Amino acid sequence: MPAKPALLAPTSRGAIIIVQPNFESERELCETLRGAGYEVEVIQEGKLERVSSVDVEIVLLFVSGSDVQTYGICSEIKRKSSTLPIIVIGPDDAPTKLRFFSLGANDYMLGSFDRLELLARIKSQIRRRRATL
Repeated sequence: MPAKPALLAPTSRGAIIIVQPNFESERELCETLRGAGYEVEVIQEGKLERVSSVDVEIVLLFVSGSDVQTYGICSEIKRKSSTLPIIVIGPDDAPTKLRFFSLGANDYMLGSFDRLELLARIKSQIRRRRATL
């Protein structure tokens, strides 16, 4: 089996938490992340206690349904762990993006994201977090 490109190699043993994954390609995304060597957990909004665990490296927060509900989830995650990076994946809407950044999101990607770009952004956010801990 060939070695993974450095871009795809995980930078830690911590988990990637996916919140609100109500989209068709959830399974494919999980397979991509696991294939790159990451542990992945999918949770719904009511199960956010897992996010404050010490072995969580990053949260992928999908905007689905009500932006207001997802804004609250973003705020709650940052309240529990201000250093935990959050990448929001949502619509191409400037006010929505700005609101998430004001609530503490570290990055924002459009819903029609490229998986390799997402992997690069995950690795970058984990690297930044580890440099500040």
